Amino acid sequence: MLEYGPTYEHKAGIMLNRLFASRKRPFLSGLNNPQHIEMDISGSKLELDVPAHNDASLPEQQAPLSHFNLYTTEGFDPDDGTFSTALLMGRDLDLYAAPFGLSSSMGTISVKVAIDRVDCLPEGMTCLNPEHFEQVVIRLVYDMGPGSCSGRIGPRGWRLMPTEHLPWVVYEMHRDLTGVTEFTSHDFTQYSSYAVTPLDDRYILRIMFRNLGSPPVEFSRRVRDQICRSLKLTLSADLTRRIAEVKNKWPDAKISEYREPEQWLQPKWRNGRTSEGEPHVVILEAGSPAPEFKFEEKFNTSK
Repeated sequence: MLEYGPTYEHKAGIMLNRLFASRKRPFLSGLNNPQHIEMDISGSKLELDVPAHNDASLPEQQAPLSHFNLYTTEGFDPDDGTFSTALLMGRDLDLYAAPFGLSSSMGTISVKVAIDRVDCLPEGMTCLNPEHFEQVVIRLVYDMGPGSCSGRIGPRGWRLMPTEHLPWVVYEMHRDLTGVTEFTSHDFTQYSSYAVTPLDDRYILRIMFRNLGSPPVEFSRRVRDQICRSLKLTLSADLTRRIAEVKNKWPDAKISEYREPEQWLQPKWRNGRTSEGEPHVVILEAGSPAPEFKFEEKFNTSK
């Protein structure tokens, strides 16, 4: 009589879970037993619980970094002078459900941890000021929408997560369906979510969730919210001190608890003929311009 070890039983359990999963309740391996991740970011410690990478067709894009130095150019990928991004973790979470089969996923949730250096922030402003931080997030939303000709709009579902120190804001980016007359299921299931918090005067921390394929909207939000609830950021002594200085300088600064999606016009564009020397994207009709940073020097004069 054959005896099977824990590995066989584990694999058999996964196959059964895939078999009985449904479109509304797909199976995600590791959802109830996520991997605990810790990262030291220049003295501050980020902790979060994320299911292990389970895309058999592709390796993990970026294994979680245990340490990262904010104050170096190494690891940052600059763009056009607005934001430079460093990837600290990147993994794919495949979802399974009938009738897609036991080996084919119905969709994927890509989870990434990144740091953005805000190269466009004017002198005198700081991400540690909640009002300035909100403007940085909105500029980032613009760059990911009209600014990149992606056809996406946001922020949708803007909300603040409970926190003791720095604000965490969660929002979504969706495809702009203005003028679209024929819809597909992907128009509603493929969207991105973000949880963002400031990390320093010119740095923000971003947790990204990108849905590909046909992951159910409510299920993907459940996965996002579960990971967000596990987020814990322990601040370094230096960062704690500077937050106190910013609060003393701008004691009344607050971030909005609610925001409607921005009503920006999307640009009209075409793919460039790169072989003829054109850029990858050729703008035919400009969309809305980038939002300008608004900054008023304030000092706390109370005794």
